[in-house]
Amino acid sequence: MATSCSVLQLAKTDFKAACKYIESGVEVEENGGDPKDAIAFYRDGIKLLENALSRPSVKNANLPNNHDAPKQQTQKPTTNKAHSLPSKEDIKSAAMSKLKKFDKAILSRVFDDVLTDPSDITFDNIAGNEEAKEQLKQTVIYPALRPELFTGLREPVRGILLFGPPGNGKTLLAKAVANESKCVFLNISAASVLSKWVGESERFVKTLFAVARALEPSIIFLDEVDALLVTRNAGVSSGSHVTQRVLTQFLAELDGVGSGKERILVLGATNRPQDLDDAALRRFPKRLLIPMPSEEARVQLLTNLLRGQQDAALSHEDIVRIARLTKNYSASDLTQLAKDAALGPIRCKLFAPTSQSLGFT
Repeated sequence: MATSCSVLQLAKTDFKAACKYIESGVEVEENGGDPKDAIAFYRDGIKLLENALSRPSVKNANLPNNHDAPKQQTQKPTTNKAHSLPSKEDIKSAAMSKLKKFDKAILSRVFDDVLTDPSDITFDNIAGNEEAKEQLKQTVIYPALRPELFTGLREPVRGILLFGPPGNGKTLLAKAVANESKCVFLNISAASVLSKWVGESERFVKTLFAVARALEPSIIFLDEVDALLVTRNAGVSSGSHVTQRVLTQFLAELDGVGSGKERILVLGATNRPQDLDDAALRRFPKRLLIPMPSEEARVQLLTNLLRGQQDAALSHEDIVRIARLTKNYSASDLTQLAKDAALGPIRCKLFAPTSQSLGFT
């Protein structure tokens, strides 16, 4: 029953993606674009519809009748919403049949600790980093949505490194990429990989990549990748024997991703790229700097943070002035600043001294 639900969820995803392609073709024609591009979008949309209709669970499903079609066509598809992707439990059910030879305990760790529920974060929710967002669209999202166009020399990279000072949205960017490219998101940290038992960490890494292959298209996000792929020249003080074995296993798996046809992306994030092993660094041919937010980005971020705050009496000019005063603040610093400011009215009401507390009555 779970597998049937999963297949139906995937069919719904195909339907939504097909609507997006067809809508893109209409936009090309309306904007006076190349008719060949519009036809290519229509062809891809039709192909996805055929795939969806051919799924076993769809053949017996109660699909909308023809009288409902015009009404549905007037609605803009929400392909960037998280509910267009199968849930974590549906993904797990669909993948388990392909992974029977792997250790069930390690598989449970991967599914429980690493596999992340679909996110509703999009690039529109992230202030600044316009150059990085455009690069990620070109190297990840477009190839994921139109894989037939990105072959040969246009084949997308399989490893991307996001680096820069902490607190500026590297993890948010990774989640937005997974959502907009409709990929399964596997979020890894050093704590989830390393184990005190000999050989278990390496088996975990091997199982992780097997899960990614079973669930492709997928993104493996290595948060604080420098803690996992530390340079071998650092000695025992920086990396134990366990981390060295994990590094070796990761390098082997990354080689497999780069040489195969799997639709898997390994996305790393680090504040210290200089600590990465040279061999590991070569597995990330695309490297994107995520810098401190510019003044324009700080204005946008503060505006987003204060939107909907009923007691926020700041004008746009006030926000611009604050942005100028917060040079070298990270996005995380600005978020904390806004939270502290939002508590101001509560402090005044709850903790302001009264005449009674001062002993005047």
